[in-house]
Amino acid sequence: MALARRLLAPGGAARNADGLDRPPPAGCARFERVARLRDELHATANRVEHVRLVDDPMIDAVRVRAARAARAVLSPGQVLHQLDLVSDRLVEVLGALTPGEWRRVARLGEGVITLGGLIDDILHGARHDLLDLMEVEGGAPPA
Repeated sequence: MALARRLLAPGGAARNADGLDRPPPAGCARFERVARLRDELHATANRVEHVRLVDDPMIDAVRVRAARAARAVLSPGQVLHQLDLVSDRLVEVLGALTPGEWRRVARLGEGVITLGGLIDDILHGARHDLLDLMEVEGGAPPA
């Protein structure tokens, strides 16, 4: 969340006279990437719940390729709020997993993946996406 907040901090969104954030201009890559992260974490929480509840689960592709409604009329503050809610939900879902559930297996394409492996892949990719964005924006990642 801290990295996402820095990416969408002042300078990333115009301000109205009343102080409210305007939606970023069309094609704003960092806004779209943070929106994609929001969607990816949401999809991951849904996949975790699916793997927990279904016998012999099959899940779709691990990474979200494009944010849903990335160009919808949302301000960066609204996207950050949604990202915060989705992050909290994912933490709650993961916190409820038993040790055995982390080892549950799901079919992914032609192969299989454990729930723990799925989560590790998603979080690893999300962290790298945010760190890449920090480099592009010229900011130093937090220690």
